[in-house]
Amino acid sequence: LRQAGQLSAEEIGELDFEAMQSFWGSEVGRQIRGRGEHVQREMPFTLRLGADQVRELIGRKGFPESAEEEFVVVQGQIDLVVECSEELWLVDYKTDRVGPGEATARAEDYRAQLEIYARALEGIFGKPVTRRWVHFLHPGKTVLLASRSD
Repeated sequence: LRQAGQLSAEEIGELDFEAMQSFWGSEVGRQIRGRGEHVQREMPFTLRLGADQVRELIGRKGFPESAEEEFVVVQGQIDLVVECSEELWLVDYKTDRVGPGEATARAEDYRAQLEIYARALEGIFGKPVTRRWVHFLHPGKTVLLASRSD
């Protein structure tokens, strides 16, 4: 990556190769390697959300009733997208340092973020996102978040 000019020496120095190896050797990593026809990293997206959609994701207090005709534009990058023939999977890596017993509860803090990612992906690919994982690099634990419809 450094030779290709995609990462600087400083950025490479920040990489945690042990944590990455742990993820790709995990059950989820093996599933992705074995099933994903196409794996995309750092996939950019733009998503427009209406007032009702914002309220659904973050609650009524997060977007005032007086803003009914307004919308929010969200732009970002999704860490990992796996395109399978009939479905999509997404993985969001987190650098939070949580204890192994805290990862599931902490993953819930990222639910709205992953729902936004899922909506963007479903709009782009026209397929459902059936798996949403939050992977904590430390302690190397992956949490599957069920979708709101599950």
